[in-house]
Amino acid sequence: MENKVFYEQITGNNLQKIEYMEFTSKDINANGEIVDSWQSPIKIITNQDLSIIFVSADKDKKFGTKDDISSEPLPINLN
Repeated sequence: MENKVFYEQITGNNLQKIEYMEFTSKDINANGEIVDSWQSPIKIITNQDLSIIFVSADKDKKFGTKDDISSEPLPINLN
């Protein structure tokens, strides 16, 4: 799922008009994307079972390296 679309939907731009999460200005970049502590956009992966995995590229700002941080084990290569 595109990061910006996810952000818009989770903050109230959805059919129910429900705001599920709040973010501070430091959590969102100029493109409207959710970012990590290093100001890199978070990768958002949706699975067939509708579960969501959030991935940070971490300090090196490159996805697919050993320092990536994810909300659960990654089943795919992010490169």
